[in-house]
Amino acid sequence: MALPDTRLTRTTQAPSFEDTKMAKAKKKSKKKRYSGPKSSMLKKSKASGSKGNPIAVRSQVEFERYLDEGKPVIVDFWAEWCGPCKAFAPTFEKVGKEMEGKAYFLKVDTEKATELANAFRIRSIPTVIAMVGDEVVDTSLGMMSEPALRKMTQRAIDLSLI
Repeated sequence: MALPDTRLTRTTQAPSFEDTKMAKAKKKSKKKRYSGPKSSMLKKSKASGSKGNPIAVRSQVEFERYLDEGKPVIVDFWAEWCGPCKAFAPTFEKVGKEMEGKAYFLKVDTEKATELANAFRIRSIPTVIAMVGDEVVDTSLGMMSEPALRKMTQRAIDLSLI
């Protein structure tokens, strides 16, 4: 009794250049893209209007309005392309909501507000700074835990009361 031939034979042709090009385009279109914090996470500030935390700040003039109001200011310098910045955003938002009325939580996109990033010599993001008046009282480079951000904020609040 003869056994059947189990060897595989190749009957298909190699893909053409056009087929390969289309396959790559299809693969690229399936990748998920993240465009930064959701708009619901950032309140748009109008002049000195919107007071909800966190507040997106786009210019130095707008930034200085919050410094002049006398409350501590906690600033998150971030960028849309920064993975750790995106991971830190919910923590910053949560603590900002808890501390609403006691301190301002500002988000500064370093790509859009380059004059602010340069003024504070931001070289690494995320960078969080705490300010009382026009003085920087604390700085943290990289992601922070919720307790660390609360502690930084509370120190700034305590210093503002002195």
